[in-house]
Amino acid sequence: VVQLAGLLHEETRHRARPRPDLHIHRRTLVQCLEPAALHFPLHRRSELVEAFLTVAGRDHPTLKQTLAEVDHPCHAIVVDVLFESRSPGVMKLLLDFLEQPQPTIPALNILGRRCDLPFLDLLLARVAQGLSMLAALNLKRVETIPWADPKEGTLAALDDPRQQGAVELLMASGVKRITVFRTLAWLMREGSAGGRRAAVSAIAEFATSEAANLVVDALDDPDPHVQAAALRQLRPRGVPGALGRLVAAADSPFAAIRAAAHDGLTEFRLKRYLLSFDTMADDVRRTTGELVRKIDPVAVPMLRDELHCDIETRRLRAVRAAQAMHATRDVEAALVERLLDENHLIRVEAATALAQNDSPAAQAALRDALRDKSQLVREAARESLDAIVRRARSHAPPLAPPSPPLAFPPGHSLPLPS
Repeated sequence: VVQLAGLLHEETRHRARPRPDLHIHRRTLVQCLEPAALHFPLHRRSELVEAFLTVAGRDHPTLKQTLAEVDHPCHAIVVDVLFESRSPGVMKLLLDFLEQPQPTIPALNILGRRCDLPFLDLLLARVAQGLSMLAALNLKRVETIPWADPKEGTLAALDDPRQQGAVELLMASGVKRITVFRTLAWLMREGSAGGRRAAVSAIAEFATSEAANLVVDALDDPDPHVQAAALRQLRPRGVPGALGRLVAAADSPFAAIRAAAHDGLTEFRLKRYLLSFDTMADDVRRTTGELVRKIDPVAVPMLRDELHCDIETRRLRAVRAAQAMHATRDVEAALVERLLDENHLIRVEAATALAQNDSPAAQAALRDALRDKSQLVREAARESLDAIVRRARSHAPPLAPPSPPLAFPPGHSLPLPS
């Protein structure tokens, strides 16, 4: 009987469109098994109860009544079978209670307490697929998941995707948050790579000093995705030295870490930099400009657009910004065009900025500028050419000397507008 019920369940499940007669067979089998299951106190054969549960469905009135009434003669055996059976039909039935509008509490309790790997595979796969609103509400009623305690050993036995699913399940459940936090802390230290990634992302919901310490420790994790998830939490948590860590991470060889650093340094954007450029001291222009060039992915094309702007003051500011940012190589063609600008001050600044470049195009443009009608432009072009020659003779690098090391004391903020 158990085999028959299992075969019928498999046949129905594996067909995209089950044959109509399968539903007839299922209904007939349920009608036969229902009285047999209800007579369990007489025959004491749990197999008949298991067969009934395999094909009954979550909304069967007898099943709902049996689970709801603790004093029902078959309540205990139904609970035992739901807790212990490895039958795919029974395990699927237990998961289906998540989608029931008014599920019985015993069924949800069993769902949270089962710790066998075959059932956890199905449960965690269901969670990974995404929970419906109804399932999420029902999962909030699950207040106990004993296997999630690291001391039980089940977590350590789970592989990478299962540990990720375990984190999603815990976060969606009604388990006490202090218990969830302890599990996340263990996973961040001892979990698989996927488990650590999921745990460090989930711990963002805990605004405690202990959580902040775990996030800082995660910066040393060997997995770059774990480091990236930790980096995204530094500034929201107010971790001392967060700015310096993010700046250093912007040079990481790993794309995930660089992306996290860029997301955490949103104030270092060219638009904001240019708005504050005229009010900055020279050293702040250089240090901030280098960061903007490194962090803002659209800084160079935007700077190039500014160099072609119709407004003279913006073109002048863009030329000076290119020099402060050490971006003259990136926008060299636009700077050469500015040597022909109608505003002689812009031509002077362009000639001065091109001193950072030693390309043939830059040198040819500067030699042409020696014939400019403005004496200031001619002098600036001569000084830039002399600087290029001196650098070539000394084999010095083409760019200006590096700025002093960046230091960001706690609470540091740059004079950028909001």
